[in-house]
Order: sequence, then structure tokens, then C-alpha cells
Amino acid sequence: MASGLEPYYGNHCQRQFHVPVTVFGKTISFDRRAANQLLRAVMKAYEIPYQVYRIESFNCRQTTSGKSWSTHAWAAAVDINPEKNPFTTGALKTDMPSDFVECFTSEGFGWGGGWRSVKDAMHFSLAPNEGGRPKPHGFDRALQQAAIELWMDRHGGVNPEINVGPTPKKPGKKAPTFPGYDMDRERYSRKEDDNVRLFQERLAERGWNLDPTGKFNQATEQIVRAFQREKRLFVDGVVGKNTWRLIWEADIT
Repeated sequence: MASGLEPYYGNHCQRQFHVPVTVFGKTISFDRRAANQLLRAVMKAYEIPYQVYRIESFNCRQTTSGKSWSTHAWAAAVDINPEKNPFTTGALKTDMPSDFVECFTSEGFGWGGGWRSVKDAMHFSLAPNEGGRPKPHGFDRALQQAAIELWMDRHGGVNPEINVGPTPKKPGKKAPTFPGYDMDRERYSRKEDDNVRLFQERLAERGWNLDPTGKFNQATEQIVRAFQREKRLFVDGVVGKNTWRLIWEADIT
């Protein structure tokens, strides 16, 4: 059975269309064409007193029945707190407040807890065959930053996803010439790049616990985000011209 997502997001398991999206203090992989819908839903959910301790998205797999591909294979669905909101063939089991659910349904997500036969309360999906209404609007980095700042405001300015240890204290020095292109996890997580390695070597030199592999991995992104917040830069995890210069030249205190 088709999910109905094909006209919007093409074939399943196309990782090249995914972006890292930070929601509820955690970073997940989501389809870039669906990211704004998720961010708008999540920003509404931040106003609801419900703790999200686990959220999952992309998984290149079939459904439990094995008859079709899961909507997770399109990175256009999320599962939230599965232990408290399990898949059942009987009565609905959930601890989610109805207004939390509405934050997602109002932005076009279908909710598994509202299905007629089986119940899957953890599951929010943009697939039309699961009650979703996909509206591909892309990935707005400014919206992502606004979502991060709102979440941090609601949690005392602390993002538990960032755990890079105490900030090193070492003096700066003149930065090498910026290579002329931005570096981020989306584009350089799977292939080595000499400038990514150079940047990582500088981070390690300044005291960060990082292996200079030349690949822009999750640890690199977390450290970049922590540094950008400290220096009041735009927090996007992307090494652009200003971040490149300051990671060499600015004092880290």
C-alpha cells in the first residue's frame, strides 16, 4: 500500500534530502521539504506542559506487516515517547494531553492515536494515508533558530543535546583564509574535506575533545553550536566565514 507521500517527497530512503532538525533539545533527521511543518508544530508544543524525553524520525524500514514502507522511511514522521504511547491493537494508551496532540494535527500531521483500528499514539505522520496533510515548504534556518531559542527559553537556556564539557581556555591566533564555502553536517558528514579537517584540528588544538577525521560529524556540529551561542553568532551549526574566523581568533572563556 502506498503512503501517499510519493508525489510530495519522491521515493523512500533518499537521505540526500534530509536535514538535521533540532526539536525538544534533540537532533533528528527529517526531510528538508517537510522540516518547516515539523518546526511549526513543535514550537506550538513547547507551550504545553508535556515532557518529551524521546523522539525518533528517519528509519529506512517497512511497516510491521512488511506489506509497505513505513512513513519513517521518508523522514516525514516522528514517534514521541513510545514507552508511554505504545502501538496497540486494543484500547488507546497514551499520556499525551489533547492540546499537545492538537499542536501537530493543526499543522497537518495525522495522529496514530486517532486511527479507527489499531492505535499508535506515539506516531505523528504527514502521510495522507495516515491522516496527514503534507505541505512542502522547505527548511528555513531562521525558523529552526527561533525554535531552538524558544525551547531554551522554556528550559532555562540549557540544551541537553549539547554536552561538550567545560569550555577550553586558550588564546586565539590569526585565522587562515576562509575556504570560500560553508561547511556543515548536511554536506560533509559522509565525505572527507581538507578544510573540515583543518577546522577540526584547530578545535582539538584549543582543547575540544574531537578527532579530526575530515568529516563533519555530530560532535563537530555540537561544538560549533556551543561556540556560536557563546559568541552570540547565528546558531545553525554551519561553519561560515565569521565562525571560521572566530574559532581561531576569539578568546574562549
